[in-house]
Amino acid sequence: LAAALTSPAAALTVVGPYLTPYSPAGTNFVFVFPSATGIQYVVEYKDAVAGTNSWLPLITNSGTGGLLTNDFPATNGLSGRFYRVRDAAGTIGEKVVRLR
Repeated sequence: LAAALTSPAAALTVVGPYLTPYSPAGTNFVFVFPSATGIQYVVEYKDAVAGTNSWLPLITNSGTGGLLTNDFPATNGLSGRFYRVRDAAGTIGEKVVRLR
């Protein structure tokens, strides 16, 4: 005979990465994104989405359960570049943004 058990309801929150680009006055631009504790997040870039060039890593962050902030120098030639954040294991997904 098989028996069934019922457990109390549980809440599951999945934190998918997304970038919030923000360009303060000055010479830097900032990316902010939520994180989950224990997940490694990689911010990457490429100059064109189409084509065969690979995404290149800028920085890897350890998730804290809060917002992660990355600050990069804004130099000439970065306009139009694409950025993404993904979890290093590739299990959560990614989000791509374009710097204008």
